[in-house]
Amino acid sequence: MAFIFFHVCQYGQAAAKAQPNQQGVSAVTLDDLYLTLHQAARGHNGGIRALAQRLGKREKTLYSKLDPRDETHEPALGEFVAMVLCFSPETQAEILDRFAGIFGLGVGTRVQAYSDSLVRAVLRSVSEHADVVRAVELALEDGVIDVAERTLILREISEARRALAVLENSLDHQAGGDA
Repeated sequence: MAFIFFHVCQYGQAAAKAQPNQQGVSAVTLDDLYLTLHQAARGHNGGIRALAQRLGKREKTLYSKLDPRDETHEPALGEFVAMVLCFSPETQAEILDRFAGIFGLGVGTRVQAYSDSLVRAVLRSVSEHADVVRAVELALEDGVIDVAERTLILREISEARRALAVLENSLDHQAGGDA
């Protein structure tokens, strides 16, 4: 699996583009994964410089490997794993979900958080779902969804899912059960 993932460029750029899986749904592309990894590294406490220091790498080298526009440098499997381990559990799940998406799969994680206010959890869920609608509307204004718009929509969907999980946990917490 790692060979397919990290050496897909040997088979041409078409392999890195979204291809329909067996269900006819487009899978996540390598570009999506690299963009997510790049954004996670930039958002890491101290940015790419701090991440490079933590991994014992030169900042310029790591930046090249994380630059989603640079197709000549990509992280090796060990570097990919080491980087993912530096991030928060939420960011790890997001990156691993993008990786699984290349194969038309998803990573299921169970959110443990809950709100003491069921009303607040409902309102948060509604707000997050409205963000999904806004992102889709904006993306469709020109009739084409580009990679950046797709990434934003997927991020909003992820946040909406999390809000629903918090709502479910809040309901369970308020009802006093773990049903």
